[in-house]
Amino acid sequence: MCRHSDSQCYLQAEAVCWWLRWQNWTRGLSLSLLGVLMLVISRVPFAWVGPMLAAGGGLLVLRGMIGAFLIFRPR
Repeated sequence: MCRHSDSQCYLQAEAVCWWLRWQNWTRGLSLSLLGVLMLVISRVPFAWVGPMLAAGGGLLVLRGMIGAFLIFRPR
């Protein structure tokens, strides 16, 4: 069995634990990067705010695509 902290891992196979680890890693990394981006936005010239918000949106789209890949990949 998986030693992952989520309670689902104790009930599921090791493959589910692998998926949950990557899902948590993807969520944590995207949240951290988006937080840093939001902090940086408060320090840049106003002309850069629009492109930086677009970069944040792109980061969230990338997170969604990675999540969709992890969910819909063949097992």
